[in-house]
Amino acid sequence: MSIRLFRAMMTLIMLGGVSALACDLSSLSSLGLGQASKPKVTIQAPTAANQFREGDDIPVQSLSTD
Repeated sequence: MSIRLFRAMMTLIMLGGVSALACDLSSLSSLGLGQASKPKVTIQAPTAANQFREGDDIPVQSLSTD
């Protein structure tokens, strides 16, 4: 095998590897290879209508699901 052919093959292999690393793996969920879901966080308290002063300690209640 000539050095020129070897270099061309190695370049193609490296470009293929970099392309694979840069792909969006969330598309694999349609193939049944994994569930791509985002966690969900809901702030239950305080409500949006509450007002606070700067420096106040504010207890926060949340619900998180994955």
